Amino acid sequence: GMAGNLAEVIHLRRTNRPLPQINLATVSLKDVKEIEQVLRQSTIKARLAIPGLDPKRVDTLLPATIVLRRLMELSGRDELILCDKAIREGIIYDFIQRHRERLKAEAEIPDLRRRNVIALARRCQAPETHSLHVASLALRLFDQTTRLHRLGPTERNWLEYAAILHDVGYLINERQHHKHAYYLITNSDLGGLSGEEIQVVANVARYHRRAIPLLKHEGFGNLSPKHKRIVRILSALLRIADGLDRTHFSVVRTLDVKYTPVTLTIHLHVTGDAELETWAAAGRADLFERVFRRHLKFSVIAQDDAE
Repeated sequence: GMAGNLAEVIHLRRTNRPLPQINLATVSLKDVKEIEQVLRQSTIKARLAIPGLDPKRVDTLLPATIVLRRLMELSGRDELILCDKAIREGIIYDFIQRHRERLKAEAEIPDLRRRNVIALARRCQAPETHSLHVASLALRLFDQTTRLHRLGPTERNWLEYAAILHDVGYLINERQHHKHAYYLITNSDLGGLSGEEIQVVANVARYHRRAIPLLKHEGFGNLSPKHKRIVRILSALLRIADGLDRTHFSVVRTLDVKYTPVTLTIHLHVTGDAELETWAAAGRADLFERVFRRHLKFSVIAQDDAE
């Protein structure tokens, strides 16, 4: 911009030839002072006649020259090396450098809401591999029981967020970590989620273990009837999914659901011994059986057998 035009004026004044390129061109403090005096003593009309001076900068080149001269004096430099980038590019490069990790996260996780959920999980040092695997199993359950619960994409997202965050309460204490998870979620800044959405996500995470949703529980009792139903359904799914990764070893790779009017069978595709997983999931089947009004069964399929 200004510095480049100043360099053009100085070069023409010295050599009577146009400046070949701005990038890496040099101007001396002596030349800057000389042009400053010329501009000071010239009228607007006279400045327009100066070779190389951009007419659009006729009234701003003098103050720019004064600033450059003063910067050179303060920095003790007798020579200024120019580049072909303007201040705006410098601001962008500086922003990229200072926010590299955030920009990397935005590239990896474009969705603002999911990115903020994962960021909270990481700040709370939640076990990421386990949390994401539980989320995957929970979403698989959600998708294969859609005809029963009739919820949509919005509720599916809430389930994923709750699954990712269900163990953040360990940051406070292992005991009652489900209640600590509720506290952390409701008191954290989850940009992109409304207050009502945060309450739903926090309640679903809170009920991933131990007590089932009850009206006497303040957080659950304050929800609207619609959101109470949603929390019951999503919590039922999350409780099973979390049980199916009891060892945190991702033994249950995926699952399929088959159901009749009386029973619902979850076929587990596993690698290794899944006895602890099936035991843990069966121990959390109470809410699931109430919500879906079916007796829950598990069928284990070793991956080698499936292949």
